Amino acid sequence: MKRVMRALKPGGIVATMDDYPRRQLEVNVQRFLGLVLPTTERSYADKLRAVGRRLGGRTVDAPEVFSPMEQEKYTTVSDIRDVFSNEFELVLDVPFNAFAMGVMPLLAGPDWWRYPVARAIDALDKLGCRSGIWRANNRMIVSRKAR
Repeated sequence: MKRVMRALKPGGIVATMDDYPRRQLEVNVQRFLGLVLPTTERSYADKLRAVGRRLGGRTVDAPEVFSPMEQEKYTTVSDIRDVFSNEFELVLDVPFNAFAMGVMPLLAGPDWWRYPVARAIDALDKLGCRSGIWRANNRMIVSRKAR
């Protein structure tokens, strides 16, 4: 942050993207959409076998792994917005991607079907993030250096 402050002139803009650990709700929404929608990585038969293994307890989630930097961030900085608010004027703070980016790139089928479905998934993701139903996994913050 000290380097950013020195490098920026008054009124200069800085943009950053921050991420959060995923909660189980968002993971489950992504899994559900991946199960019911046609995707490129697995057939429906493969999906049903995977559900059976999960329900039978033969599949468990690997623990989420964080780099040392991420681990430090998640345990010491409650919100990167607080870091920026001391020295910068907040211009934009946009949360996004609770689950959409895990589903949309994998959609299978013709373009006339995939594009509207992807737009609907994106709209559902954004609406849920803005209303607080689920928490975004990412967020874009744009700030301006105080004059």
